Amino acid sequence: MYSASIFTKIDYLHMKNNLFEGYFWSRWNHKKIQELLQTEQEQVGELRDISHEDIMSNSRKSAIEESNIDYAHIGEIPPPSYFKLNEFTAPFQEIISTYGVPKYKEVNPAYFSIITFPFLFGIMFGDVGHGGFLLFVGVFLCTNKRLLEKYNILQSMYPIRYMLLLMGFFSLFSGLLYNDFLSIPLELTLSCYQTSTKHKVSLRPDCVYPFGIDDGWYEV
Repeated sequence: MYSASIFTKIDYLHMKNNLFEGYFWSRWNHKKIQELLQTEQEQVGELRDISHEDIMSNSRKSAIEESNIDYAHIGEIPPPSYFKLNEFTAPFQEIISTYGVPKYKEVNPAYFSIITFPFLFGIMFGDVGHGGFLLFVGVFLCTNKRLLEKYNILQSMYPIRYMLLLMGFFSLFSGLLYNDFLSIPLELTLSCYQTSTKHKVSLRPDCVYPFGIDDGWYEV
């Protein structure tokens, strides 16, 4: 049975007659690359010197005779984009890649999305209860790696643990600004709005709410 990785690698190649043709990008002055190219050229040269009787078929011989390494200069083929990722930046790069991969020498927006994506999420879903739950899940995933290995359900969430942590933090912070806990106003301090017996609402003189949005605003 063939491994799925074999078919994945074949997708990067193009069929040309009886050969698979592919391109790769590397530094020309890299020592290992020079050694591999030199070895490949020597092997192709040895195969070309083999007589026709030692070859299994004419098609095999023609394929060997066509074997060669072509070197493309910069500008002929657009260079690929390569990003050095780690466990923290990989999920954000996946989000950017769904919209498009930055071209060679372009600024990678994935690094900006590390802050902008969780921050905008927190603004849209600002809630102390919702954000606190996400923050708890993020901390749990970051601190219980061995425990997660026993449960397959939570393993799928492990790669995005840092993203959930940031999303929960900004959602909790925005929820405190909104003074909102599961759609229930939080009365953390005395409101600047006062209601008279005639159900008229007025502002207290020289009153500034210390943090976030005044919870009395919901009733105005």
